[in-house]
Amino acid sequence: MPARSRRPSRIPGEAWIDEVIQYIRTNLQGDLSLAALAQAGCSSPWHLHRNFKQQTGLTPQQFVRQQRIRLAEQLLLETTSSVATVGGQAGFHGTAHFMNCFRKEAGCTPVQFRKQKLAEAAQRR
Repeated sequence: MPARSRRPSRIPGEAWIDEVIQYIRTNLQGDLSLAALAQAGCSSPWHLHRNFKQQTGLTPQQFVRQQRIRLAEQLLLETTSSVATVGGQAGFHGTAHFMNCFRKEAGCTPVQFRKQKLAEAAQRR
């Protein structure tokens, strides 16, 4: 009898998508391609994409981008690091790509975001 591969069993119901979400949140700087996420979730890319979108309303890549932008926003406010450094720390490959994604998600550039939020914080003091 051939040896079976020892893949972890899939968690029933929607809980396995929650595990993929947790994997994304803890690995924002790593490879979060659909294939990598499917492997982490012990699923096929197609099955992951379909179920993830049903549960969250976003595709896996939209969710990854959203989480990376949230991390970048936090880093922009808590550090004095350059935009390029913040983009890299948030998992983006290339400053131009980071700035385009940030502008689409936040509605402004990272520099504008930082200035606006710091000015708002100073007014509250």
